[in-house]
Amino acid sequence: MTTPGAPARHRQRELVPARQRPEAYTRALGRTVARVDMRETHISWLFFAGDRVFKVKKPVDLGFLDFSTRERREHFCREELRLNRRLAGDVYIEVLPITREPDGTLVVGGAGEVEDWAVEMVRLPDAFMLDRLLDEGTVDNQLIERLARLLVEFHRKADTGPGVDEHGAPEAVTANLRDTLDELEPFAADAQDTPDSGLRVISSALLAFLRLRVERALATHADTLRRRVEQGRIRDGHGDLHAANICAQPDRLVAYDCIEFTPRFRCGDVAADLAFLAMDFDLRGFRGFSRYLVRRYAALSGDDGLLELMGLYKTYRALVRAKVECLRAREASSGSEQRDAAVTHARHYAFLAATYHLPAGLVLTCGLPGSGKSTLAQQISPAFEALVLRSDVRRKQLAGLPPSTRARAEFGTGLYPPEAIDHTYQVLLDEAITALEDVYVLEIEEH
Repeated sequence: MTTPGAPARHRQRELVPARQRPEAYTRALGRTVARVDMRETHISWLFFAGDRVFKVKKPVDLGFLDFSTRERREHFCREELRLNRRLAGDVYIEVLPITREPDGTLVVGGAGEVEDWAVEMVRLPDAFMLDRLLDEGTVDNQLIERLARLLVEFHRKADTGPGVDEHGAPEAVTANLRDTLDELEPFAADAQDTPDSGLRVISSALLAFLRLRVERALATHADTLRRRVEQGRIRDGHGDLHAANICAQPDRLVAYDCIEFTPRFRCGDVAADLAFLAMDFDLRGFRGFSRYLVRRYAALSGDDGLLELMGLYKTYRALVRAKVECLRAREASSGSEQRDAAVTHARHYAFLAATYHLPAGLVLTCGLPGSGKSTLAQQISPAFEALVLRSDVRRKQLAGLPPSTRARAEFGTGLYPPEAIDHTYQVLLDEAITALEDVYVLEIEEH
C-alpha cells in the first residue's frame, strides 16, 4: 500500500478551502449559492452547493485503488458517472473540470487550466436516506420488498460473462477474502503490543479466528462457488450496497455511489451484492429485515442457491467495512473524535464478521439487585434479536402475580424461599434450552 508524494496531497488540501467558495460554482450551476458545505471520506471530498453535490477524488494510492494522478482521477470520474447511471440515472449529471482562471481563482466548469475533475450530482434529500429511516424506525417490510425487487431487476440486466465471471470464481473470492484479512493485519495485536500501523483495532486472536473460519468456509463452498459461475449468477453489480448509499423516497428508490475504481470489488456473485445490505441491516440491529430481504430476493429471482453463501459473503462485506474504517482511523488525527469513531466502527464490523461463524449462544447477567442486569440485557438484545429471560419477572408469574407487582422481601422469605428460587431457575433453564434449540433448527432451515 502506497501513497503519492507529499506535494500532490498538500496541493490538493490547499485547494479545498478554495472549492468551498460559493463563487466557484456559479458557472456550473448558472446561479449563485449562499454557502458550500463539505464532507470528507477517506478517498473523496464532497461539496454541497444548493441542490447539487460535486465530488472530487483525493490523490491517493491505497493499493486497491489509485487516484494519484489527475488523468486517473478524470478516468474514474467518468467511470463513476457511467456505472452509477444504472441505478441512479437522473442523479449523476456530468463530469466537470475544475479550472484555474487567469485571475488565479478556481472555478468548477471553467475554461482555464484544468487543475482537477469533479462529478456533478443532484443532491438527494437527507430525510429519505435509508440509514436515517432505519434510525427513525420508519422502515417496514413493504420498503424491503421494494428494495428486493429493485436489486433483482438490476442484477437481471447487469453485465455477465467474460470480464465479469472470473470475479466470482472460487480463486477470486478466496483472494479477496485473504487480501482483506491481510490488510487488517497491521491493525491487529495483543493487548500489550503495538501493531505495525501503531493503531490497535482488534486482537490478534480475533484475526486468527477469522482467518481459520474463513478458510474453512471457502473450502466448504468451493464447489458451490464454481457452480454459481456456470449458472450465470456472477454480475457487474454495485459493490458498496449499504443503507447510507440508498435513498428511499416514496416514489422511487435510488442506490448510488457504486464501486468505480476496480471491477474486482464491483463484479461478483449477486449473493455478494445482496450480502452487503443484509450485513448492514444486521449491524444496525435489524436482522429481521436482513432475513426478509434475502428471502424475498431469492423468491423473486428464483435463486434459492444464494442462501448457502450468505454467511460467507456477509463475512467478506463486514471485513471490507472494517478495513475501510481502519484506513479512516489511520488518516485521522491522533486522539480525535474521528479516529475514535472509526476505530469503534471497525471493531463492530470485525466482531460482526465473527458472529457469522458462531453458534447460537447464551449470555448470562448476574449481580446484586439494582446493579443494571436488566438494563444491560435490554440494551444488547436488539442487535442479536435475542430473547430476554428475566428471573424477577418469571418468579412473579410463577407465583400468579403480574410482573409490575412490587414484591420486596428479605432473602429467603416472600417470593424468595429456596424451593421457589430453585423452581424459577429450572423454568428459566428449560426456556433457554428450548429457545436455543429453536434457533438451531431455524439456522438449519435457512442454510
